[in-house]
Amino acid sequence: DKAEELPSDSGGLFPRDVVYSNRAACFLKLGQHEKAAADAQSALEHNPQNVKALFRQGLALHALQQYTAALPLLAQAAQLEPKNKQIQQALQFCEVR
Repeated sequence: DKAEELPSDSGGLFPRDVVYSNRAACFLKLGQHEKAAADAQSALEHNPQNVKALFRQGLALHALQQYTAALPLLAQAAQLEPKNKQIQQALQFCEVR
């Protein structure tokens, strides 16, 4: 796993949570939802307030039909960024499920 080979947060070009969150976005686009959820979780372990990681983990869990797990993550992301339309749409879609 190349992400584990990155320098620590203090010496890296990008914070580790950003790297994991960005890789989660890539996995989402590839339809690899399990890997996306895992990377988003890793990002959240490094930074629990990473809105993009919360959003991406919520999307991945929703795609895996884990709606009850996705909903609080999307709600937390919406609370942190209430004007983000993508998060609001995903939250509404998840609430319908």
